[in-house]
Amino acid sequence: MLVVLLVVVRPCSAQSGGHSTPSDKNCVLSKPEIEIYRSQLADESLEKSLMVIAASTEGWIEDIDSFNLSLATQGRGISPEVRTDFTAKNRVSCVIQPFAAVSNLRFISKNDQKRLASDDWNTFQRKYGRNAEYVVLSRVGFNADKTLALIHVLYSGFGRLYLYELTEGKWRIKYSVPTRTS
Repeated sequence: MLVVLLVVVRPCSAQSGGHSTPSDKNCVLSKPEIEIYRSQLADESLEKSLMVIAASTEGWIEDIDSFNLSLATQGRGISPEVRTDFTAKNRVSCVIQPFAAVSNLRFISKNDQKRLASDDWNTFQRKYGRNAEYVVLSRVGFNADKTLALIHVLYSGFGRLYLYELTEGKWRIKYSVPTRTS
């Protein structure tokens, strides 16, 4: 049986109605969020010559609860507390401070991120190389005991939603599903 997921995603911008807003100077990424970023980027960095990491987080999935309905029909539902935390955190964008322990990363400034948005893909490739990937990370939603984590990642426009599980002291991908941007 083939199940097709259609996800409504949107670029983040200042909006009313509780959606993502520009970075909040008081927004600080937690240590567990950084651990998820490291796990995710370490898994992906093996395939890429360079990953250019956006300066701030973006919450691209409009309605995680609706998205979850499709996952639940496959036995992959995301717990309500993880979805609630994910939604709440992604209402505000955070600045991602560079961190170590993953090779092939280049963190860009907010100004560079804005310039990238207005440039074409050829300009990006000339600056960072043909195999470079532009990566935008969402905030990470957790359950209360921080054993499950949900993150949405865009790789040069194509997205994936990842559910991580903490087992034996390490974050491991429990499953991932593609998302589609429009």
